[in-house]
Amino acid sequence: VKAIEFTDIAGAIAQIKLQNNWNERTSAPLTFGMVFPKGVLSSDQTIAAKSHEAFLPTQIDVKVLHHDGTVKHAAITIEPPELDPDDIIDVSFWPIETKENPTFNGRQIIEAGYTFPVSISLYSETAPTKEISLNARDLLLDEKVQPEWLSGPLVQEFRVEKEIAAHLRVQFDVRVYRNGDIRTAVVFDNSKTFSPGIRHNVYDVIIGDKTSPAFTASKIGHHRPSNWHRVFWSLPNTSAHVIYKLEYLVSTTAILPLDPTSGINAETISDADKKLEAMPPMAPAEITKYFPSTGGRDDIGIYPRWVSNYLITQTEAARRVMMSNADAGGAVPWHYIDERTNAPISIEIRPKFWADERGLEDRYRPDQPSSDIFASSDGGWSADHSHKPDLFYIPYLVSADHYYADELAMQAAWAIFGRWPALRVGGLKAIDVEQVRASAWSLRDISNAAWVLPDTHPSKKYLERALDQNLTLMKEKYIDRQEFSGAGELEGYFEESVYGEPERISPWQNDYVVLALWLE
Repeated sequence: VKAIEFTDIAGAIAQIKLQNNWNERTSAPLTFGMVFPKGVLSSDQTIAAKSHEAFLPTQIDVKVLHHDGTVKHAAITIEPPELDPDDIIDVSFWPIETKENPTFNGRQIIEAGYTFPVSISLYSETAPTKEISLNARDLLLDEKVQPEWLSGPLVQEFRVEKEIAAHLRVQFDVRVYRNGDIRTAVVFDNSKTFSPGIRHNVYDVIIGDKTSPAFTASKIGHHRPSNWHRVFWSLPNTSAHVIYKLEYLVSTTAILPLDPTSGINAETISDADKKLEAMPPMAPAEITKYFPSTGGRDDIGIYPRWVSNYLITQTEAARRVMMSNADAGGAVPWHYIDERTNAPISIEIRPKFWADERGLEDRYRPDQPSSDIFASSDGGWSADHSHKPDLFYIPYLVSADHYYADELAMQAAWAIFGRWPALRVGGLKAIDVEQVRASAWSLRDISNAAWVLPDTHPSKKYLERALDQNLTLMKEKYIDRQEFSGAGELEGYFEESVYGEPERISPWQNDYVVLALWLE
C-alpha cells in the first residue's frame, strides 16, 4: 500500500486530504496537528481552509513559532463538508488577516448534560478495598477552570485532574466542540518522584454508567512511574481521516526524507491493527520491554517501524497502530514529575537527581527520589539510552494532542535525568557519555521536543537549553578542538565512551548520530 498522491494547489501554503472511512455520511468536526515551513504564516495572521472553492469553518491554536516569529506548529480544527462513505476531498490552507470570531461557551455545553463518571476499586494487602467515585463534570464546573489548550470559535479544551490515592491521579482533557460533541481523554498517572509511599497500585476501573459502561478493566497492575491513556466520545466518532503529503512534511524539516516508492505490505499494518485493537492498560503493544535487547527490532531506529509505516502509507489503520504504540509508551517507567513544578524533572532545579536506585546515595542529597519508588514494581520494564524508541514525536506532530506533548517532554527530560550525574559534567550533557547510539537517540529525543513542544510548555526552554548545550559540546570537541584529527582520513567519527578503547568505531552507530543531527 502507498499513500494517495497529491496535486499541488497553486497559492496554498499547505494542503491535506480528508477521507471518510465510515459506512455513513459524516461532517463531524476534527482537530489535527499541522506544521508550517519557516516564513509562510505570520503570527499575526490566521488561516482559512478551503475545499471545492468553498471556505470551511476553521480554528487555529498556534503552539510554537519559528525563530523568525512565523508559525511552526499548530492545532487546526475544521468543520468539513458532508462526506459520503469512501469520499476523499482536498483541503487547502490560505493565510488571511486575523479577525474577531464569535466564540461559544463550552462550559454551557458541559453544564447542559455532560457527565463522565469513573469508578475505581483500589485494592490493598493491608486494608479493605477502597471504593472511589469521581466525575469529570464536577471538576469542570469550577469557574477557575478555563480552556487553555484549545480555545476559539469551534472548539475548547479544558484540563482537570484529581488525586485519588497517594500515588494515583486521574487527569481529564475535555474537548468541547460547538456542535455539542465532547471528547474526553483520561489519564491514570503514577509519577510523583519525591513523595513517600509504595507506587504499585492494583485496581479495577469502570468508565461510564455501571449498567452500560464505555470501558472496564480488572486488576490493573499500575507499576512505578508510569501512566495509561484512553479516549472517549460523547457521540459516535465519525470524523474523517487526515492524509498528509509526505513531501510537504519533509519540506518543513519536521521529518526525515523517507523513500515511499516501494510502499508497505498491507498485511503488516492490518495484522498489527487487529492485534492492538483491544490492548489493555499498561500493555507494551509492540514495544520491547527490555530495552537493552539488540538485533532486528521494530521499535528502535530513527523512527520505529510503525511510525515509518504511517508516514509512508498515510492510512488510517497505520495511524491507529502508531497511536496505540504511543499510548503504550505511557507504561515505560521513566515518568518522574517534580511535585514542586508538576513538570518533568529539570536538573537545573534538581542538579543531583538521578532516576536510578543508586541515586538514593547520600551524595545525591537533597535531590534523591523517594526510596519507595525502587521498592515498587517496574512492571517488567528495563529502559536504557542505547536502545530507546522514539514513541511520541510523530504522534504529537500530527495530533497536537496535549497528552502526547507531555509524553514527548518526559522522554526528552529522561535523556538527561536518567544518566549518572557525574557523566552530565555539571550540566545538561547527554552525548559522549555512553555508547554512540545512546548519544544519537538522546540527541534525537531532546531535539524533537525542543523543536515542536509548545512555547508555553513548562519543559520547552529547559530542553532548548539542553539541545544548545549538547550541540555546542559536540562542535567544540569535534570541530573547534579537532580531538580526533590524529585519525587522519578516518576523522569524523564519534567517540565510543564505554569500552575504554579510543580507537573503537561503530559505523552503524555513527550513522544514527548523523540521522539525529539531520533532524536538527
